[in-house]
Amino acid sequence: MKGALLTFSLTGIAVVGYAGYKKFFSRPGESAIQQIPADVDMVVSLDTTPSPDQTEAFRQLGDAMKANGLDDEFTKGVDSMFGRTGLAPTVRQQLGTSFAMGMWGNGISSGQPDMIVLISLKDKSAAEQALKSSGKTTSQVGSHTVYEVSSSTFATMHNDFLVIAPNAKSLGHLDEVGAKGSIAQNSDFALARQGLAADTNLMCFISPKMISSISTKAPNLMKWMAFGASLQNSGLRFEFNTPLGPDGAKWAEQSATASPISPAAYQLLPSGALGVFAISQPGKYIQDGMNGVKNFGPDNMGGNPDAMDKGIADFEKETGLNFKNDVLSAMNGTLFMAAYPTSVAGQLRGNKASIDRELMRNGDMLLVLTKENGSDPTALVQKLEAYAQSHKVTISRDGDVSEAKPTATPEAAPNTPPAPGATPAPEQIQPQNELEGKKFCWKMTGDALYFATSRELLDKAIAAKSGQNMSNDAPYMAMVQRTNRFAFAVNPFRIANSLRSGIADFAGGSAEGDAMMAVFGSKDAAMTMEMNYQNNTYSGSLYVPLNYEALVQQFKKMGSNERRPISPDMSNPQPPMGAPNAPESTPPFSAK
Repeated sequence: MKGALLTFSLTGIAVVGYAGYKKFFSRPGESAIQQIPADVDMVVSLDTTPSPDQTEAFRQLGDAMKANGLDDEFTKGVDSMFGRTGLAPTVRQQLGTSFAMGMWGNGISSGQPDMIVLISLKDKSAAEQALKSSGKTTSQVGSHTVYEVSSSTFATMHNDFLVIAPNAKSLGHLDEVGAKGSIAQNSDFALARQGLAADTNLMCFISPKMISSISTKAPNLMKWMAFGASLQNSGLRFEFNTPLGPDGAKWAEQSATASPISPAAYQLLPSGALGVFAISQPGKYIQDGMNGVKNFGPDNMGGNPDAMDKGIADFEKETGLNFKNDVLSAMNGTLFMAAYPTSVAGQLRGNKASIDRELMRNGDMLLVLTKENGSDPTALVQKLEAYAQSHKVTISRDGDVSEAKPTATPEAAPNTPPAPGATPAPEQIQPQNELEGKKFCWKMTGDALYFATSRELLDKAIAAKSGQNMSNDAPYMAMVQRTNRFAFAVNPFRIANSLRSGIADFAGGSAEGDAMMAVFGSKDAAMTMEMNYQNNTYSGSLYVPLNYEALVQQFKKMGSNERRPISPDMSNPQPPMGAPNAPESTPPFSAK
């Protein structure tokens, strides 16, 4: 049955996806949702009407799919899922404008949950005729005649909707709206929808009942969850929101009072970052985590209080630090961790460099901990320096800058294959190259603690406030101006430029690497993830920048196993990805 459920689920997703592609210029309304009873455990709705801001995105995606023949392939896939009933052509021709899927989780553990997919049709009589002509009437479920479409798909007509399900029993839920009401009128569902963007195209709502099925303690942590996705002119935006239960609110008691990240704080970081992670008052989140473990324990989805206490005690004994007074009190400002391309490029060793090692060799890290909200990490830094020196770490001073050189650790080097008949040589050990040339540098200013893996980056960061900094760096400007307590962003263009050899090796060639990275849009686009907490509710978003033409071409290549690169913009010629790092003005792919 689990295999049949998977097949049906794919059928439902494909039909709804096909509907979304074909009908994005028609307003769907709420009619499909209104046919699903209020006791549903999870519901997915699809709104295929573009808002004014989405019209261009839908046009770009539609044109790209047609140009690459994917609309025909999609159609064939949907046809094959409906077998030989003749239902698929009817669905394509008579598609209406409202689509939804509902699931009842009482059979999830056995792989047999009840599930229905509703597809509105302009002419239901055509679908009824296609079902009758299949000659596979199976049963009467409530007021509905049920037809077997395939071994894992059953269908019926309900008002103006074709409804499909993985089993005939599921279709009985259609008769329950009168007695139970519709999910569209459910107060939790209404709040969930209001918490997502107005132009959300795809929404998923997980009800309190399904939350309860995860764990008997889960409802005390969170009430329900909602996810949304919307098509934007230059990418996809995903969102979520979930209100916390009474225990969850207690678990977030400290972080609920954390201040938003100040846009001015981003001025402490230099421009040109590959990516950045930022969190306001991290000490509050750590304290909440510790309180949660102590108050709730392993029986309420918490950790082990005894193990946590022992870990803290061992840390304090080893370092001489008081975790609460020395560490947490120093973390009441904003913490930034950012990666930057190093000025020393192309120092790769060996023919096959993994992407993570290439980033280590060709990138530098910057940590900034601000002195906001009355915090001052000066005392913590002094105690950490004393601890490091007691363990034979040499710290030098250059004015008010402290420096220490990291110690290379041994690594097994690949052996050269022995000659025929010769005894294999013992494994060779050599220092890692990732930290070669790196120097840990840190400095305390009136604004913050700065810590970097190169003196050049440290000096650049300290000078950033009065010059080019992240607040005026194009990929990150929009994120900087929004109100967030947590933010993470990366610029795919700059990362591709720093990881050229690794990406080319992963993708199977320099041209293929260019094509793969072209999916993520222009050089000024950033993938961003942000999170907030307000009124006992966590909410967040993920934005993925996309070049729709490049994306569709990659899907086409995945389906046909092609290795055909995207045609480059010849007005902006580029070196192959296997070449040494190029300056940012020379893109690793065609930036559009």
